[in-house]
Amino acid sequence: MSALDRLSRDFLDGYLSGFTAGVDRGFELAEQEMGDLQRRAAEVVHGMAILDPWPAQVARAQQAQRDAVARFRAACAAQRERGDAA
Repeated sequence: MSALDRLSRDFLDGYLSGFTAGVDRGFELAEQEMGDLQRRAAEVVHGMAILDPWPAQVARAQQAQRDAVARFRAACAAQRERGDAA
C-alpha cells in the first residue's frame, strides 16, 4: 500500500468518523428538543385543565347579555304601555 493510499484511507476514515459523529449528535439534539417541546406542551395542557373552562365563561357572558337585553325590552314595553315612548 502506497503512502497516497494510506493517506486517502486515513482521510476517509477520519471524515466518515466525524460525519457519523455529527449525525449522531444531530439525532441526540433532535430527541432532546422533542422532549422539551413535549414537556412544554404538557405544561400548557395542565395549565388549561386547571382553568375555568372557556365555554362556561362564554356561556355566562352570553347569559348576562341575554338578561340585559330582556330587561331592556321589558323596560321599553313598560314605557310603551304608559305612553312615554319618545
